Amino acid sequence: MVTGATLRAITAAVTISAAVPAVALAHRGAASPTKLVGSPAAGKTLFISTCGLCHRLRDAKTAGTIGPELDKVDLTQAMIIKAITYGGSSVMPKAQVAKYPTQMVPYKNVLSKKQIQDIAAYVYKATHA
Repeated sequence: MVTGATLRAITAAVTISAAVPAVALAHRGAASPTKLVGSPAAGKTLFISTCGLCHRLRDAKTAGTIGPELDKVDLTQAMIIKAITYGGSSVMPKAQVAKYPTQMVPYKNVLSKKQIQDIAAYVYKATHA
């Protein structure tokens, strides 16, 4: 669970410039994966406690206003994993990054690989139903 101090640290203005591997883009019109990596059920609980303070997602009934409203973005599960692992700007065009005064920091040292996969599975399933 994210504490107040952790949330303040996470939402501090951060410039993320780490080089990360490219991830192929796929959109809602594209074929969805046959099997999600991770558990959407476990991911929902993690999303609400870790991500919901910043992100709005209708399925999770979260009302965060710091980051993008996830119902309005179109990301593959691989892109969601990349955003959680390396930070939000790792999957956003520079023009879009500039619209947000704060950037989501990398969670690779905060969450386990399995937790990241679970959250990504949940967000993908919730936004591609």
